[in-house]
Amino acid sequence: RHFAAELEEQFTKASFLGDRAAAYIRRSGDEPFVLCVSYLEPHPPHSGPLNEYYDPGRLPTGPSFMQAPPADAPLIVRLMAAFYMASENYGLDLQTAAGWRALMARYWGNVSLVDRSVAKILQALDESGKVDETIVVFTSDHGEQMGDHGILGKTLMYEESVRVPMLIRAPMLGREQRRIDGNFSHIDLVPTLLELLGQEVPDS
Repeated sequence: RHFAAELEEQFTKASFLGDRAAAYIRRSGDEPFVLCVSYLEPHPPHSGPLNEYYDPGRLPTGPSFMQAPPADAPLIVRLMAAFYMASENYGLDLQTAAGWRALMARYWGNVSLVDRSVAKILQALDESGKVDETIVVFTSDHGEQMGDHGILGKTLMYEESVRVPMLIRAPMLGREQRRIDGNFSHIDLVPTLLELLGQEVPDS
């Protein structure tokens, strides 16, 4: 059993981090600050207080949902898909679409925990009076297969694994939302932030 995942929302890691980050912003006064908040959620055991928040039957799936890899796919890909598609994980039967959808609903429940936590942080930033001079970055380290190609987790270089959110709010550059095409890597993040801050990007 995963007792931490059974706690009420206010006792989750996501809620704790949002509260602490918001308090830090409120204490910062007129001083500039850098704040990094790193969430564990959404993460195995894919369970939490919002497990019932989403209706599993109404969640969208893509064309690769529960589709086994082709016969010429690398062995590790075929083995992982065979393992997950014939398994029971977190008390759910992943041999069935209903099992995968129930797991997906739990996953999105954990995503909503993060959303609510981020909302607390952004509200504290609004209230601080620094919102117009503060850069906000929202990103992630990896995606999640969640049944696409018959696999749970990350590990493989499928689009579902490698595509991550990347949002930057830099109000000093304007308020209009822009979408920038092309590939992004986390290795680009520090040079981008340094440039926005008017700082020289080091050679190493």
